[in-house]
Amino acid sequence: MKPCVVYLNPPPEIVPHTLLVLGMSTSDEILFSVHAVDARSADEITTVAFDQSVLSVDGKQLRLEGLATIQDSLDVGMLIVRSKFTVLES
Repeated sequence: MKPCVVYLNPPPEIVPHTLLVLGMSTSDEILFSVHAVDARSADEITTVAFDQSVLSVDGKQLRLEGLATIQDSLDVGMLIVRSKFTVLES
């Protein structure tokens, strides 16, 4: 079952409703896919675009931290993002 995800403060470079969580690790890392606006590639999106973004994943708020690793996928405009996160207290 895929988690319920809401992007609370997305950067302007991405389309927030396209976010799909691909996995979360026990070392506080999240992997997700998202579409870039105007079908831009990973080369055109800054690595700091996701820093301090907040996601709500299954009711837990996660603040993305530090520099995210951003890769192109096989689909035009879709990015694969790996980022550290901190769980925010409710």
